[in-house]
Amino acid sequence: MNSKHLALLLSFSLTACASTDSDYVPNITFAPLKSAYTNYASEIDKTRPSLTFNNKSHASNCTDYFSARKKSNIVETGVNFLVAQEYLICDTLNAIKHATPTNNTSTRKNTVFDGGKQLATKVDLRSFRSSFYRRVDDL
Repeated sequence: MNSKHLALLLSFSLTACASTDSDYVPNITFAPLKSAYTNYASEIDKTRPSLTFNNKSHASNCTDYFSARKKSNIVETGVNFLVAQEYLICDTLNAIKHATPTNNTSTRKNTVFDGGKQLATKVDLRSFRSSFYRRVDDL
């Protein structure tokens, strides 16, 4: 087999692999989140400030946080709520990781388009009280 055939075969096999749902890569536009998702394993194990839960357990990384959150709630103190913000990335990464990709973009586009079309044609702006009420009514 010559190199042209081998390159063609390799490109077909890579294309086939890239189209499977298990290799789905979400389109993340927020750069810090994209970087965290790209380095998922290291981001999950990254040491964070200690977060205290009602059952006296503590979390210092996302794995501990997920485990403790299943069993108890966060202690409601100002400092603890500030620390909990460090763990928002954990919840976000977990949501993205377990999200189901959809291939039906035409349905999603039509739904959004139809909703906008209905709003544009059926909403009567005169029904909203505002400082422009008389001006809209006078037209």
